[in-house]
Amino acid sequence: MRFTDKNDLIGVFRIMTNSDCDKRTVILDAALQLFSENGFHGTPMTLLAEKANVGIGTIYRYFKNKEEVISNLYKELKSESVAAMRENISRDMPIREQFINIFENMLKYYIANPQKFLFMEQYSYSPFINSSTKQEVCSAYAESLVSFFEYGKKHQVIKDLSTQIIFATANGQVVSLAKMHIAGEINLNDDMIRKAIETSWDALKR
Repeated sequence: MRFTDKNDLIGVFRIMTNSDCDKRTVILDAALQLFSENGFHGTPMTLLAEKANVGIGTIYRYFKNKEEVISNLYKELKSESVAAMRENISRDMPIREQFINIFENMLKYYIANPQKFLFMEQYSYSPFINSSTKQEVCSAYAESLVSFFEYGKKHQVIKDLSTQIIFATANGQVVSLAKMHIAGEINLNDDMIRKAIETSWDALKR
């Protein structure tokens, strides 16, 4: 292959960079499916390579070991869920509307991505997720929610409860409803979701 000028080289570099990103994504997508179906111990790296249609050496190019694969997958899914949670949220909105939108977004994301949701639930307290990853994920959630709850309490709109209790009340309902919907025990629509989140707000508002 001949390159006529430096722009040709730049183009190839970009293609290689995109290819690297694609391979990493393919590996993590395959990991999500295999960890969800087979569990951590039932997913050897050889099976992951086969599922991702890459060489075993390619996996080790991006990840040191299986623990790093699952930690990176968990972190990326949590980051994705935080981004979904933040959609259409503005500090200019009334606190009630922010609250409802945040947890509506969260529930709708879980329902739209059942495999991702169940994986995050399964591995949230798993020893396979390293402590630094858990801390990083918690920081992302804290940035989004703790300051919001504290702001609501400061302005006497949200009850003066611990942040953990407020989160458990709102998030617990969201998680339970998502599991029921995924299991086919309930068929949630937008109106039902809205009313469900409003009941959480009613329980927490002053």
